[in-house]
Amino acid sequence: MHSASLIGRTSPPDLHEEFVRVLERAVSELDITCDSPEEPAKSRLNYWYFQASRRQTTAKRSAPIFPDDHEHVVKSWSATQSARVDTATPTMFEVASRTSFLNNGRAQLRRGTGRRGVRATTAERHRLPSRRPDGPGKRKRESVSVLASPKRRCLQQFSPAVVGDYCNVRQCTAEPLVQANFLKGSPHRKHPGVTNLKTVCLPEPLQQAALSVLRGAEVKDLTERAQKLTNFLWSRKRAEESSQLREKALLLERKYLDKERDSQNDVGDRELEARIKKNVLSELRRTTYHRTVLRYDEELGLLYMAARLAGGYAAVIRALNEIKKRDPLFVPSSLLDFGSGLGSGAWASHSLWGDCLKEYVCVDSSGDMNTLAEQLLGGGEEMDNPVIKHVYFRQFLPVSPKVQYDLVLAAFSLSEIATLNERLNAIYTLWRKTNSYLVLVENGTKDGHQILMEARNALLKGEEEVIHDMRRPAVFAPCTHELLCPKLIKQSVVPCNFIQFYYSLPLSRSQERQQEKFSYLIISRSQEEKTQQNEGFDMGRLTAQVRRRPRHVQCQLCCSDGELKQVAVTARHHGKDMYRCARNSDWGDLLPMFHEDDDDTKINDNL
Repeated sequence: MHSASLIGRTSPPDLHEEFVRVLERAVSELDITCDSPEEPAKSRLNYWYFQASRRQTTAKRSAPIFPDDHEHVVKSWSATQSARVDTATPTMFEVASRTSFLNNGRAQLRRGTGRRGVRATTAERHRLPSRRPDGPGKRKRESVSVLASPKRRCLQQFSPAVVGDYCNVRQCTAEPLVQANFLKGSPHRKHPGVTNLKTVCLPEPLQQAALSVLRGAEVKDLTERAQKLTNFLWSRKRAEESSQLREKALLLERKYLDKERDSQNDVGDRELEARIKKNVLSELRRTTYHRTVLRYDEELGLLYMAARLAGGYAAVIRALNEIKKRDPLFVPSSLLDFGSGLGSGAWASHSLWGDCLKEYVCVDSSGDMNTLAEQLLGGGEEMDNPVIKHVYFRQFLPVSPKVQYDLVLAAFSLSEIATLNERLNAIYTLWRKTNSYLVLVENGTKDGHQILMEARNALLKGEEEVIHDMRRPAVFAPCTHELLCPKLIKQSVVPCNFIQFYYSLPLSRSQERQQEKFSYLIISRSQEEKTQQNEGFDMGRLTAQVRRRPRHVQCQLCCSDGELKQVAVTARHHGKDMYRCARNSDWGDLLPMFHEDDDDTKINDNL
């Protein structure tokens, strides 16, 4: 088969000669066996597709034919009515021969002529791969993209040393099956880095129990007051530490002292000191945030149930789902929920691990909240037949430091503690009671993020006075490193937070789809080295919304080297598998990062 009949219609005459020369050189250097093929029998398809324009082509030198590829060409030539192309491992002559066939076939269909000169039917039009953008016709478009530029695709079959003087060819993937190292047989939309959940709904027993309790209480203006409580909890800030107040007072004192000296008023020292003190205290009262302490009685507990039950459950189950997804062998048998509130942590844990959990210890300082949580477990009534068994409510943590739990959870609890020292003491106590994983969840505000980073830094430094468990802490999620948070270093306006969609309680006739913005931290007990080791790539966390654009995806990644990077993932530079994984990922998922020192913004070419 002459190469002129293969690609003569799609390449200039001078290009054909150069192409044949490169192929002959490749055959001689690689010592590949090549034979002269037999001329295949011509059929009416030659006239219909290849010679439809009735232009005569001049005879050209035959390109060397390789036996294995020639066998594929013969098979495809005998079944040329099929316009579907096998994209698994296309040979270079399959690419060249079918390119001419598809291009002429499309031209015939666009002109409205098909077999025997009749107008093409709808079925004939759909036989050819479409040129639609990524979407429902994604697979078909990929088949056509393999046929694009047959000269470059054919040259990629040889080593760069052979074709280096001909053109600069960038290979997208070295081996098509290297993706198994990361995908592990999963489809791209379910690659191992996907940890997000779809829209979360409350368990049916929990939702029915909550509605029963709220309707029985008959709280006035429930919806409006619940929205106000939600806004208040979101805008709430930490109380300023005494050291920060002293620093502000010293700065204000110097400011007012300099102002009095410039005014040159003749006043005594005592009067001057009293005036400055009065001005400093007045300014501190005006500029200092006054934190309100909430006392969760029965009425406030009902408002909290209407406002935060569904959102808190969505954030907790999203954080716990990462443990279940990335560590499927971990099956907890005991749970400690610090600041349990309405018991959202127990419900979320039971949804993921079911009856494997044999003990739930829920600790909350409010007795009224514990009573409401017990009613929810009992279906809105007393706990005669609870939905979840073996749930125990306490108002104080267990005293013994030797008692440990497989899973320790503190959701929206650390922000209720007033001072930094009290928070650190609570964190050290929770860590001593952790056997496998410690999960901390807070609001996705700057204060919530900073509270979690304080806990992270304190645990990694290991400044506990008494250590009962020698296993060191390791950051499991969301950080992919144990360095300082890059968003805190750069003082980013947007904290490190994530979103989870959920359906709210149907207080009215319809449920609303809302989003919960939260920050979380998971610390694990590492046995020597429990960190995940990957050959050729590290994991990066998507810390912003993924922007899907035509032919590329814009991602913001927190990398294993502690840097925030903006990456544009394309199929050409990063491979089709990497491109599909990035396109199917979302905010909060993990993506593989390629080990390469000279280009920090390049994502792994080979999954």
